[in-house]
Amino acid sequence: MRGLFYGDLTNTEERVAGDYTITRLSMSYDTEQWLISAFINNALDEEAYTSKEPTSGRYPQGYVAVVNPQTIGASVTYRF
Repeated sequence: MRGLFYGDLTNTEERVAGDYTITRLSMSYDTEQWLISAFINNALDEEAYTSKEPTSGRYPQGYVAVVNPQTIGASVTYRF
């Protein structure tokens, strides 16, 4: 299958985690005394699985890890 991510080396169908693209944006403005930075992780708020495990002794109800939701942040630094 094209574009799929498998959670094991043998590409087991039950461990297909999916196909996704995460967009991250960042920008900075830097002067002699100031550094201003901003970022957006998962800019398009993509929903996807990064890992998928079927029901097993280790995971009695199965396990799925998801992509972190959209995160926005900024920082301001002043240099003395």
